[in-house]
Amino acid sequence: MRRDKLDLLRDILAVCSEKKAKKTEIVYRSNMNFLKIAGYLDWLIVHQFLKKEGSFYEITPEGLSLLSQLNEIIGK
Repeated sequence: MRRDKLDLLRDILAVCSEKKAKKTEIVYRSNMNFLKIAGYLDWLIVHQFLKKEGSFYEITPEGLSLLSQLNEIIGK
């Protein structure tokens, strides 16, 4: 079954909600590739759902809210 964009966003935010994560960890734990994930990470940063500190990505309070809403919508 193919995941849609909301599933991918939720997976990325879920990885970052547990702890600060490097891109490699996000790629492996969300089961994506480096080329595809770059666009999602950029979008999440521009919209202030994630912030980047050095080589680590961290979820923001807005990102936690989005993750909660995505979990309700998707049902997981």
